[in-house]
Order: sequence, then structure tokens, then C-alpha cells
Amino acid sequence: MTETLQIALLSMNPATGRRILLSGAVLQKQNPGAGHFLGTSQSGRMFLGPQPHFPLPFVRGGDTLRTMNPIITRFSIAFVAGLAWTGGLFAQRPQPNSPMPSPACTLKQRVGMTDIEIVYSRPGVKGRTIFGGLVPYDKVWRTGANEATRITFSAPVKLNDTDVPAGTYALFTIPGEKEWTIIVNKGARQWGAFRYDEKADLMRVKATPVKVVEPVETFTIDINDIRDDSATLNLIWEKTRVPVKLSVQKVSS
Repeated sequence: MTETLQIALLSMNPATGRRILLSGAVLQKQNPGAGHFLGTSQSGRMFLGPQPHFPLPFVRGGDTLRTMNPIITRFSIAFVAGLAWTGGLFAQRPQPNSPMPSPACTLKQRVGMTDIEIVYSRPGVKGRTIFGGLVPYDKVWRTGANEATRITFSAPVKLNDTDVPAGTYALFTIPGEKEWTIIVNKGARQWGAFRYDEKADLMRVKATPVKVVEPVETFTIDINDIRDDSATLNLIWEKTRVPVKLSVQKVSS
């Protein structure tokens, strides 16, 4: 009877949210009661979350490696994994003193007696065509970059006259050439729109995009036209602004 131990070290690409294999190994023990494993050159298969199976080469060359006692085996695995993890860390993540390609932003605004907080990341145009290009039409968008944009209301509100209870939500959108869909989704914390679930939608409303005179380089969400009981939530990028009417509870006189 053969006991097999599979080891894989994964990292995540911040830009895509997909997992990346950094290194792996297969160790086999011919006798489950023995105190050591043998490293082999066989290829195994691993399943990474929702992604399909794929061939995973663990050790190149040679049929087997020499037998190692348990202490050396554990030390070798930890040492190699540590090196791979460190290399992957520095390869995938920006250095502490380097700027983020899409910096994070937190917008806080009180409208009437309702506090609104929006947490999002701000990508730049950088010479690209945005809507209908980088951001495809008719597909769910995270409304920014990195994690899905998150919006919090301290009290019930209305977006384009549709009720939204107090709470924290993900703000997704479906850009269109002549009409956008604004989505408030219960999955408040998720990376991008990779795991967007329509069944978790709290509400959807339509909004009409308008052209802006001066192109906006950095994606911006703002709250303007503030009154005691209303305001306008704007999504602005490149040559497009998408206004959404925001209504709050009226303040008692």
C-alpha cells in the first residue's frame, strides 16, 4: 500500500483574482507505518477551487530521489516552500514604497441624516479605450478595480426611486452604450466580479449615461447636488458620467 502526500504552493494575481501555482511536490511512502517518504518524478493532478483539473509536474528528472529521514524531509519541504513563497510574494505584489496602479479610495458623505460610505479602487485611462474596450459593454463590472466597490448606508435610501435597506453591499454595474444597469448586491466583500451571483442581487435600476466635456483620467465616484433629502451619485470615467438619483429619509422639522 502506498501513501501519497501532495504539496502545492499557490499565490493570487491581484489583477485577475486567479490563483497561480508557484511550486509543488509529490512524496510517497511505500509503507504507511514507515517514518519517511520518497520524492518521485510522477505528474499529479490537483483541483483548485472552481477551476478545472490540469496537469501538475512536481519533480523533474529521475525516477526517485533517495530516501530522507523525517527531520530532513520536513526541513527540505519548509525551506523550498519558503523560497518559492518569498519569490512569489515579491513577484506578485508591489513593494511597500511603490504606488498602486489603481489606488484605493474611501468616500464618506452625509446626506440629510444618512451617512454614506463608498470604498473603491480608482483605475486610470492610461491611453486606453475604456467603455466598450477595457470595460466591455453588457457585462457585469466591479465598478472600479481590485475588490468590488462597496457601499454602505446607515439608513434606508432609494436609488432611482427603488428602495434599498440600510446595510453594506457590493455595487456592480453593467455598462451599456445608451443605458447602464446599476446593481446593489448582498455579496459585499468579493474580488472583482469573478464570483458575482445574480441570485444575491438586492435590486437593479436603469441609469442613462451622459457625455462629459473634459475627459476624466481617473475613475471617480462622487456624491453631489446635495439637499436635505436627496443627492446625485455619479460614476465618472473617461468621457462618461452616469448619474443615479439618491433619496434619503426626510428630516423632521
